[in-house]
Amino acid sequence: MIKRVFIVAMLCMVALAATPAQDRVIEYLKAAIQLNEQNQYEASLELCDRALQLEPALSSAWFLRGYNHYRLEKYQEAIIDFSVALHYQKNYSDAYYYRGKSHQASGSYYQALLDLNKARKLDPGRATVLMLRGIFR
Repeated sequence: MIKRVFIVAMLCMVALAATPAQDRVIEYLKAAIQLNEQNQYEASLELCDRALQLEPALSSAWFLRGYNHYRLEKYQEAIIDFSVALHYQKNYSDAYYYRGKSHQASGSYYQALLDLNKARKLDPGRATVLMLRGIFR
């Protein structure tokens, strides 16, 4: 899943003319993903913040920031980050999925169902979305 975030980030960067600042953004995100995979979520968050200082509209960085908050069980912060990611990329199915899981974990089941339904519409083959959605029926 996190590797998918990195691929999206790389595609965003390739679409832009490369500058030294954008090169730093890529390096920050690579390092943030590595730290995330090592369960070092706080350190990963710091690098996401550095990337976002340079490229504040980068939806994949907001997503990774939200995912780190989700893993730290800071669900309200995660919901905010996933919402910002969705502001910049309207059809980001993973952001809907994890925002839904964050709503579920914080007890907002109706909001969770709305997000999981949207994730299912955007990525209908995703079995985990279908399974989680079934919990709320």
